[in-house]
Amino acid sequence: MSKERSGDIQNNNEQQTEVTTRPKGWRSYIIEPAAFLYCLASYPQLSTTRQYLYEKIGKQYHFDYLIRTETAVCEVNHTDPGYLVQQEIQKETSIWRLYFDVAFCIAAMLTTIMLGSYSDRGGRKIILIIPVIGEILELFVYLIDGYFNLHISFLLIANVVHGLSGSWMIFMSSALAYVADITDESERTFRITLVCAILEVGGASGEIGLGYFVRNTGFAYPFLTSLAVLVLVVFYIIIFVPETVQDTTKKSTISDVYKSMYRLYFKEATGFVKRRWKLITLLITSFIIMTPNTSPWDVLNLKMLNYPLCFNPVLLGYWAFTAIGSRGVGSMIFVKLLSIRLEDITLFVIGALCGVIYYIMVTLAYTKLMMFLAPIVGMLWTVPLSVIRSMMSKLVGPDEQGAVSASVATVQTVSCLVGHVILNAIYTVTVTTYDGICFIILASLCLLAVIIMIPYNIRVKREAKRFQELTERAPLVT
Repeated sequence: MSKERSGDIQNNNEQQTEVTTRPKGWRSYIIEPAAFLYCLASYPQLSTTRQYLYEKIGKQYHFDYLIRTETAVCEVNHTDPGYLVQQEIQKETSIWRLYFDVAFCIAAMLTTIMLGSYSDRGGRKIILIIPVIGEILELFVYLIDGYFNLHISFLLIANVVHGLSGSWMIFMSSALAYVADITDESERTFRITLVCAILEVGGASGEIGLGYFVRNTGFAYPFLTSLAVLVLVVFYIIIFVPETVQDTTKKSTISDVYKSMYRLYFKEATGFVKRRWKLITLLITSFIIMTPNTSPWDVLNLKMLNYPLCFNPVLLGYWAFTAIGSRGVGSMIFVKLLSIRLEDITLFVIGALCGVIYYIMVTLAYTKLMMFLAPIVGMLWTVPLSVIRSMMSKLVGPDEQGAVSASVATVQTVSCLVGHVILNAIYTVTVTTYDGICFIILASLCLLAVIIMIPYNIRVKREAKRFQELTERAPLVT
């Protein structure tokens, strides 16, 4: 048994030497600026496209929400014609967002697995660039629609193109696979959390002043600004980001990509400790915890635009800055201070419980102040995402990081699809009665993830104890 174990370690070391090379010093942090710039453009783009759709539909009803002021009082009068018109706009926007999200997610599902796994052979850089190109093309479609004022269905093209590029799921998974290439297990949880936090801080920075920008200039200039930053990201990756996969000349077919995914989850690795059940459990849990993180933005925007909150573009920008910035900075500081003292599972549970609190506060938010306090109180609700990625990354070898990242990105895509379909459908039905049902469901999913991870942790500790006993007996057996 000891010979088999030493052979596994030797093979892993050979794979590490063959597959990746680790930049040292400041170059080991070269991916963070790319992540910051990407989200500096991507988050405002997401916010602006949602507002663009709402404004486009509102014009059909001769309703312009851009003229709202930040101090406007929004009273609910169910017989007021303005209130009735806005409910119709809410319903129609929710339905079109559902169409866009389904088109985006189905297109993304076709390419996410292939692109993510291909990075183990073809390199990380090219896979980082593809989703950026996809967002650039999406912005061109919106600019064309804005100039010619085409039918809403034309915007489906933008969502399909964006989805086929893998979008933020592939960019994030490739960036985190890149981090896994250049770190060891002792620092991986913090470095993955750092990249996730940089993504959030970049997005929050992009939201500063976005509302004033949209209200004073319209939508074309914000779109052009995001486009310019995305072009800068492409050049930055090409020029400054070193490749961590040394041998990118290996031929790889589509069947090879899917075989690597199959081996990862359906064939057990050699050695004392079994990993297959762990990977499957963590993948299922990631689906559950990702749905509250990736799916609620449509219904959140609609809730804030609706009575009694009645946000305008400026307040939407301030709220997005507060929500994205607080969770980015909060999660980074939290993991940095406590990752040494607490286990990954403990960090996960704390973050998931913060998610429960956050969505309960959103459900009960009937004033602007309470809506702003919710993301501050629940600032750690994105910690489980980075923690579960780190836990899965530690279970596989260096030549499987891309496959793991691809599987997580695929789960993100599926959770986006399922979450958007269910939440938009529920919101459309309940918007005139009680719009908080969606957020109660999201809080329940955060709690369900905690319930799953507790027995998982118990079993992991039992296996670790059994492994320790076997290693202690091994010399006696030999």
